Amino acid sequence: MTYEEEFEHVLLERTATAAGLTGHSFSGLIKLIKKAGAVAAASRLIAPTSSNIGRFPVGMRVLARAGLLHLSVEQAVIEFGEAGKIFSPEEVREAKQRLEMARMVLKRVQKRFAPAS
Repeated sequence: MTYEEEFEHVLLERTATAAGLTGHSFSGLIKLIKKAGAVAAASRLIAPTSSNIGRFPVGMRVLARAGLLHLSVEQAVIEFGEAGKIFSPEEVREAKQRLEMARMVLKRVQKRFAPAS
């Protein structure tokens, strides 16, 4: 199995796990993986573009609310990149920054909309 095939397998497996735990289909991510391939889909999602900076897809927000960011595309990129597979140090850095930003932003949003005790 190539690293690309392994990455796709891991991503689809994590997506299925997340879907089972949250009830969210993650259909947008699955369509993107099938259309572009898992590596290209991940690269597109973590790229520091004007359409990505500070914006998080519904699926990532679902994962954050459920405490499941360890199942995110970003986390998979970090793991593969740090193991010397597929992703560059720059891509790993972008994925880490994006994951940290998601944690901070989404935590603030959750606090703002949390029911008063």
